Amino acid sequence: KNSPELFARVNHYFIVVCSFIVLGVVLNLDVLKYIIDSEYWVGLGIVPYLLFGYLFLGIYYNLSVWFKLTDKTFFGTLITALGMIVTVGLNYYLIPRYGYLGSSWATLACYSLMAVTSYVLGQKYYPIPYAVGPALGYLSLTILLILVNGYFTFENQWMATAFHTLLIGIYAGVAYLRERGRWNVPAQPG
Repeated sequence: KNSPELFARVNHYFIVVCSFIVLGVVLNLDVLKYIIDSEYWVGLGIVPYLLFGYLFLGIYYNLSVWFKLTDKTFFGTLITALGMIVTVGLNYYLIPRYGYLGSSWATLACYSLMAVTSYVLGQKYYPIPYAVGPALGYLSLTILLILVNGYFTFENQWMATAFHTLLIGIYAGVAYLRERGRWNVPAQPG
């Protein structure tokens, strides 16, 4: 009987943790790029868009529980078809103009739209008390910290890494301060 609250909580912490991971990867691409061949470095600009796209795909999977529980799985087919139409249409339009960067934008747009569509329909057929405001807050904070990082360049890798660590620490600090009272871990007996 507490499933809606549990689904909401799982989705909330999924967003908190995955936003942290996206932030950590994007801010440290200058170091992480060394694990791939240097001929692929030119494509690193698509990584943030793809990571956010796949974050929204994960959110969509979390949100899709409603049509499985209400036996309305045809909505899953409709949402997937909508995603396919957006992907094909945007790829057709964007790839000739922007190359693979346009395709990464299409991925982000597709999965974002699928997540929003699933949320809206889900609230109609199986309302779950998702914490939309805090979720948008964490996503916005992640984007803001990535944008702040973009305003700074460092000649020294140690300084760059220290700055990236500071930004990641800001996210972790905000998450800790906001979430510490919600953990409600039951005490162990004895």
